[in-house]
Amino acid sequence: MITVKQLVEINKNSNNQKNILHENLFDSVLYTENSVFRNIRNKTIELGYRFNCKPDALWLQYRSFSLMSLTDILAQKSVPFCDNVSFLEKTVERGLNFNVDLAFLTTGMTRNPLFHESCHCVADNVLFRNTLGVSTEEQAIRYLFAEAYCFCLFQFCGLEAKSKESLIGCIINDIAILTPELNAFRQALQRFGQHNTMMIYMISHMLCMSQVVMRDVNHQLLSQYTDMAYTSENEELINKLISMGYSILPSFSTTVQAIFYTFVDLPRPTPEVTLSLFTDNKFNHYFQEQSFVLADLALKG
Repeated sequence: MITVKQLVEINKNSNNQKNILHENLFDSVLYTENSVFRNIRNKTIELGYRFNCKPDALWLQYRSFSLMSLTDILAQKSVPFCDNVSFLEKTVERGLNFNVDLAFLTTGMTRNPLFHESCHCVADNVLFRNTLGVSTEEQAIRYLFAEAYCFCLFQFCGLEAKSKESLIGCIINDIAILTPELNAFRQALQRFGQHNTMMIYMISHMLCMSQVVMRDVNHQLLSQYTDMAYTSENEELINKLISMGYSILPSFSTTVQAIFYTFVDLPRPTPEVTLSLFTDNKFNHYFQEQSFVLADLALKG
């Protein structure tokens, strides 16, 4: 539980960096305390993107159809968001104050998924900088790669949310983190290392979005992308990572994906195409190489 006055005061206290969005609640907290959030923000701005809370055409489109706006965000290099600070500041200035709880933070106010959209901006610059000679099937898979990267960074961002304020900031900024999953992800990082953990998580996520049934995600496939022992001792944790990769709303992996591929004019990846590509040595090399690049951008800056 926290009061509106506390929200406003905490938001103001950290508002002293040039790349902080003052109109996005607790943006300042996350930028100051969370290096993953900060690295992605800095890189997004470095790539020439701007963040806009003024109601122009893209802003209005995003408010109505956020899941159909990614291609326009990338094309216009503009990331829309809602000002969820000014009203609270005016409320406090009127002398009003009240408690807010988790339900209010998740459903009673507009949250801004700026971190997720920014991850897409960073991934797009790496994965689609040069697609000359790349098949349409692989281009389609690269979009799954970008999506898996965005979701994977939720975990890294969550691991850095050590204070109450940072946790609230993640909630307000629509950074999806669950304590049991974070614990499993942390344990996997400690046991398997960063690259192996990311490979298992992201590949599982991509296969899920391609409609590959989870029972077809086997150690033989994953071992082509990792350098770890697939022992009975590790099996439970490996399966947990796979399950985390598959924890996507069915509507997102079906309807939303189908609509998205219509917008980018690419064939939606089928299970057969995806599995075939993952066994291709050239794609294996590309996927792992770019995973290192993207990981460094987020985790090292």
